[in-house]
Order: sequence, then structure tokens, then C-alpha cells
Amino acid sequence: MEFSFEQLRCFMTAAECGSFCGAARRLGKAQSAVSMAVALLEADLGVELFDRSGRSIRLTEEGRMLLLDALELLRQAEAMQERADFLAAGQVASLSVLFDGMLPEEAVSRLLAGFGERFPEMELHAGGGSGRSLLDAVSGGLADIAFQVSSEPLPTGLAEHHAGRLVRGLYAGADHPLAGRRTVQRRELARYRQLVIRSRDAASTCGIHSTSVWYVDSAPAAAALAARGAGWCILPCAAARREGKALRRIVCSSMIPAGLPVRMIWRTGRILGPAEHWLESTFANILAELSRNTEPAPEPS
Repeated sequence: MEFSFEQLRCFMTAAECGSFCGAARRLGKAQSAVSMAVALLEADLGVELFDRSGRSIRLTEEGRMLLLDALELLRQAEAMQERADFLAAGQVASLSVLFDGMLPEEAVSRLLAGFGERFPEMELHAGGGSGRSLLDAVSGGLADIAFQVSSEPLPTGLAEHHAGRLVRGLYAGADHPLAGRRTVQRRELARYRQLVIRSRDAASTCGIHSTSVWYVDSAPAAAALAARGAGWCILPCAAARREGKALRRIVCSSMIPAGLPVRMIWRTGRILGPAEHWLESTFANILAELSRNTEPAPEPS
């Protein structure tokens, strides 16, 4: 096998143009050069790619089948060159990113889809975590960066940038006794089970307002339980929206949950590249957009 990518390119272009003359014009070559390249390719492959018996060339049955292979080889060659250019420019070849379980799935999926379009040549490792596990993973080199929902001081060796906030509200299932009330009092909330979102390694009891508590380690899980009547919950509004009409917002004038800060963390001394900066700024924009679309409705008058 001694054919070249240039021969494959001449073959593909001739097939698209329907003539060696048209292919030569598109490639900026002499017609004889294109004809010779295709003829050499046919000799190497041992089959005729074009039927030249008429006034114009036509793909043979073998030519139609091999054209698909030629297109795939050229696509892979171009992808290889793009990755080589990317590495030659000093960019990293892969990136490992972790996301807090409190973050809305919609925001994370939109971020990763956009990343694939913006950095198609980069290998991405995405995962989840919560609380201390995110910090340990970044500190230990198991992840390059992480997006965490927290305002706690970082341990030595880690750095952070603010990346937005999560708007929150009080929610219960549509059939919950609190769901049909225009407003509720804080003492009424205490009578019913509260679903508290808390990572397994968290020790704080901040945010508990009931004598009966279930602990859940992710916002989607808490939203699903609340929608099924297991209790009421303080939820990121984006997570509550995924349950649709199965969840109802509870209005309590004496308890308006504050937004949760989101930060991007990485090891101190790591130089952030274009990919990390893009993730940070894009995620902040996505979270801001979701916050505008999911702000809790004003208290009924």
C-alpha cells in the first residue's frame, strides 16, 4: 500500500466535480496531475475507480464503495493534524473536570456540549462529587479543576474564582399539605419532614428547620423525593424546574433562602489555559441565564 493522502484528495474531488478538469480547477493543479494521481491510486488499489468510457467520468461500483473509505481516511488525517497543531501550540491534550452534585444537570450538560464544539481536539474527563471529595480530588491531582457549590475557606494549596450562584426556593410535592397554602409560617415548616441536601462528608447542620430530617447528597435526588411527597426541601430552582408541576413552591416570608455561590477551584501554581478560562466564563454565563429564568415568583399579595 503506497498511495498518498494527496491521491485520495484528488480521487474525492474528482468524484465531487464529475470530471478531472473540474477537480484540477478546484485543487489548483494541472488536469494531467489530477488524472495521474487517480491513475496511480487505481494501480495501487488494483481496481478502477472511474468509468472513463463516456464524455464524463463516473464512479464504478468499486469506486463508490472505496470513496467512503477515502473520505474517512481524510477526515482522520485532518483531525490528526488539528490535534498536532493544538499540541504544538503548547495546549494540554486532556482535561479532568469534576462537578458538584448540587449543580443543575441542565447547566452541566450545556457546558460540556459547548466545550465539545469549542475544543473538539481535547480529551475530556468529566465526573461528579460533593463536599470534601471535590477538594481532595483536585488537591491530589485526580482532577485538574472542579466546580463546587460552597463559600467555605479553601485549604492551603488550592485557588478559586467565583463562577456564579444558584437561586433557591422552598418546594414541596403537589399533594403535600404545605403546597396548597398561599403562605406558611416557619413554625409550620417544622411540623413536616425536611429533605436536606448535604454531602456525606459534611458536618454542618446549617439550614435545618424541622425536627424530622432526611439527608440527601444531591439536588436532583432531593427534588425527586420532594415531588413524591417525602418532605419539603430548599432546592436550587433549576433543579426544582425539572420536576415540573409535581413540585410547588412554598412561600414563607420569614425564610427566604439565599443564593448559593459557585466557584471553580484548581491547584495553586497551575497555569490556567484557554480551555479552563472558557469553562469558567461560559459556566458563569449559563448559571446567570438559568438564575434569570428560575427566580422564585414574588410572594402573593
